[in-house]
Amino acid sequence: MQTLNRTLAGTRRFTVDEYYQIGKAGIFADTERTELNDGVIYSMPSAGPLHTAIVHFIFLYLLETLNKQKVAVRMEQPLHIDEYNEPVPDVMVARADSQGYSDAHPTPADVLALVEVADSGLDKDLKIKSELYARAGVGEYWVVDVNARRVHKFTQPNLNRYADEVVFDEQASTDFTQVEIQIGRFFGAGPSLANPQ
Repeated sequence: MQTLNRTLAGTRRFTVDEYYQIGKAGIFADTERTELNDGVIYSMPSAGPLHTAIVHFIFLYLLETLNKQKVAVRMEQPLHIDEYNEPVPDVMVARADSQGYSDAHPTPADVLALVEVADSGLDKDLKIKSELYARAGVGEYWVVDVNARRVHKFTQPNLNRYADEVVFDEQASTDFTQVEIQIGRFFGAGPSLANPQ
């Protein structure tokens, strides 16, 4: 399996601190979306309308469904993994923090689930991102395949891979923190999600 580490021979890796210094120096455009993976700064493509809508549907649905759980549902916010990794998953469900994570970004120990939405770049999310999150010990990782309208649910991280993967179509449901999650709602099905703001 290809890993980010194997592709980095002869390159200069940046730490999270250096990454933030570069950002403060104004190197990135205000509208540029970036993330740090294995010390490499990746410029993320602009999100199209469909990707943006699905991320918003998922965020609203999980916020609504998990509102009685002691969790924080975050959209497009950094996850601090280690000195060289600070990705920005599309949606994150983390343990609730009394300070709202105002003093530090969530770490893998805080995460209950990560969600990446793929309308393009599916292979990256299924392979490279899943390896990164498994290596970090993220217990549950979901990849939403927009084009096929299905969800890959990865669990049981073991070294740099997940031991278990289940694929759900939009008619399916799955359990998360003892709450039933309807996969179809990720794609906007349901009256409360019909008009994202």
